[in-house]
Amino acid sequence: MYNMVLSKFGRINVNVGFHERSPFLKRLRTRYIKGGFNFRYWWYRFQWNIYPRFQIVTKFPLHLIIELVNTCNLKCIHCNAPHMNDVDVNAKLLNFEFIKEIIDEAAENNLPSLMVSYGGEVFLHKDLIKVLEYASSKKTFLELSIVTNATLMTPEK
Repeated sequence: MYNMVLSKFGRINVNVGFHERSPFLKRLRTRYIKGGFNFRYWWYRFQWNIYPRFQIVTKFPLHLIIELVNTCNLKCIHCNAPHMNDVDVNAKLLNFEFIKEIIDEAAENNLPSLMVSYGGEVFLHKDLIKVLEYASSKKTFLELSIVTNATLMTPEK
């Protein structure tokens, strides 16, 4: 079944049982699906895995996290993010122009990985869609990601 789905997309058939037993092959398959034959992606992943072991520091970071909102709409017992009713959400938001400056600097330095949220619920930010569209228009980021609890996600978003 899995091999049929992969072959529909033009991928090579994969022996599911073999790579599930090997963590290395599982990671390699995931990386291939994400990066394909893009040398820049593989070089970035090499730096991500090897440089910390040898304490090598690059001129510009490999990964940047922009925390758009530090509040959340849920009160999970395991999380320490403040609830949106406890603070003024709009007072804590980064404005779009400042975020554009950060994204521009990251794009100028060929940053490979950008995360546009971390601790809070990113969908509380009023300009989230504009930020994601602007970041993806730069065409320099190999990985662009968000962290969300998805409770505020709608079909339009």
